[in-house]
Amino acid sequence: MTDYSVQSMAGTGITPLFSSEKGDMSNRLNCAGAQIKNNIKALAEDTVVIGGTVAAGYAAKKIPGLAKVLAAPVQWFADGVKAICSKPFFQKVGNFISGMSKTNKAIALISLIGLSTLAYVGRKHAYKAGQIDQLYTDRAKLREKANINTL
Repeated sequence: MTDYSVQSMAGTGITPLFSSEKGDMSNRLNCAGAQIKNNIKALAEDTVVIGGTVAAGYAAKKIPGLAKVLAAPVQWFADGVKAICSKPFFQKVGNFISGMSKTNKAIALISLIGLSTLAYVGRKHAYKAGQIDQLYTDRAKLREKANINTL
């Protein structure tokens, strides 16, 4: 495995070029290309999610009917917290949420959905990066066993 400082400073697109586990230079370049492609895809997905979240928040602010519809589940959550949990902290949380305007409740729900989606995209990106890393590590081991030497 490559040194952590190299990974953190150079990033997933450059790290394979310094990794001795990736075998020859052609395998390292292919791995780096696949990692860069994965990074670009994740950035594009993040951009779409952030843009959609901002647009939905803006729409909830400008369209009162939309804010009313989206505020209902948030109010149900607040009522449920107050009914189920008797501890003072949870009562305060429920009262705080109940006291928010419909627009703020709608924006809070939209933000929660947007953050959850961003977290999913980040996990998916990290998982795919690990798969790519393992694929090219395995290829290097197979080439080493078969004595295939390129660049």
